[in-house]
Amino acid sequence: MFKASLSNATLFKDAMSTISNLINEGTFKINREGIELIAMDPSNVSMIIFKFLSNVFDDYQLDKDTKMTINVDQLVQILRRAGATDRVIFELEEDKNRFIVRMKGSSNRTFSVPLIQEELKEQSVPSLDFKNQIQVETSIVREGVIDANMVSHCVVFEATPEKFVMHAKGDNNDSTLELVKGSPALHVLDVSEPVKAKYSLDYLDKITKAAKIADVLTIKFGTDYPLQMEYKALDKLQMTFILAPRVETE
Repeated sequence: MFKASLSNATLFKDAMSTISNLINEGTFKINREGIELIAMDPSNVSMIIFKFLSNVFDDYQLDKDTKMTINVDQLVQILRRAGATDRVIFELEEDKNRFIVRMKGSSNRTFSVPLIQEELKEQSVPSLDFKNQIQVETSIVREGVIDANMVSHCVVFEATPEKFVMHAKGDNNDSTLELVKGSPALHVLDVSEPVKAKYSLDYLDKITKAAKIADVLTIKFGTDYPLQMEYKALDKLQMTFILAPRVETE
């Protein structure tokens, strides 16, 4: 049995909305610590690692660890129907093969999402060796991605001990976002040696829509190496994305 409620579901809704940009279906693990998800997008280019802590809920009842596989987009469409003052209640009815979402406010509404058969292959987080860390305001990176998307389909991330740069180049124009050490928006620049890699803007556009979830974004990458972007709302949730690099071939 699993049942939980939120007096304000905005954070959960925003997180699910971001996840739905990358995957159609997801298997969520529900345990005492909260709700977790590890999933690859259908093209196996990006991975999502998501944790929504149980203490965020006003009420959280669970008799044993369990899993549920659902259509994430369906869940998002339902959550968007919740009013600002609605209390949202979640209940897993395994015997009826469905996930229930109730909204209590000026009226009482009930929605159900059918459970889907779980994929046989369980995803695991890859072991990555990052030698640098950058912490920057999420809104800045989001703007950099939007700028780059105007001129190209990919963007180059560069970092040195002195600066962090996002650069995109099109046929006739380009865009550059540069943050130098000491900039108020650049909270941490822990880079021992220059690194450079290219990433898909299609994926970054979807990933950086999580900017509303947290004020600060932690970025880790290496030369022609995967990119890791972590959004964290203290004592509430953690959402990490891993994105494969675009490696040019001769």
